[in-house]
Amino acid sequence: MRETYSEAIVEYLLTGKQPKKEDAWWEIFALTGEKESAAWEDLRDELLADWIREHAGSRPWGWWTFDAPRWGKIFGAFWDGTLPEPRLRLGGTGTPAFEALAYAPSFTRGVPDSWVSDFDVSYYNGRSVDVHGNRIGTEYADGHFPHEAIDPADPPVVESEAAYLKRHKLFVNGEEKRLTEADFKPEMIS
Repeated sequence: MRETYSEAIVEYLLTGKQPKKEDAWWEIFALTGEKESAAWEDLRDELLADWIREHAGSRPWGWWTFDAPRWGKIFGAFWDGTLPEPRLRLGGTGTPAFEALAYAPSFTRGVPDSWVSDFDVSYYNGRSVDVHGNRIGTEYADGHFPHEAIDPADPPVVESEAAYLKRHKLFVNGEEKRLTEADFKPEMIS
């Protein structure tokens, strides 16, 4: 079945990234919605088997997008029930953008991929200035925005992909035996 799809589509389903090959962009652009999920459906078994053989304790982009357990959190939005359940947050300082700002939740391998920035904290607390030193965001005052940006000295920490898979009992036969203690160590967001 793999031979019916280009290497660009295979690479995209594994990584979620546009392949570097210049002529592949249109092929990936055209692979939206039902075509994208149909391609994953067609290639899932083969791609997962290859991926797990080479990267035990993790899953490719297509799995996170289409097969990971779905998040039960209700936002009252069109994405309810469509997002992968995030990996557990274990510590550190920082706020996912969707928890504080008008951002839709978005994840890469179960980890939020947008976080509150230092600018957000400064702006929404009325402390930001323009290039001339004039305050911007004057409608905000100190204490208005209680959320925190990522602290480089104490970044957010999440469970590893292997820990996520174990928690959800998603290892394939023999996969967990190939992993080491290091595969289960929590991961820092950088």
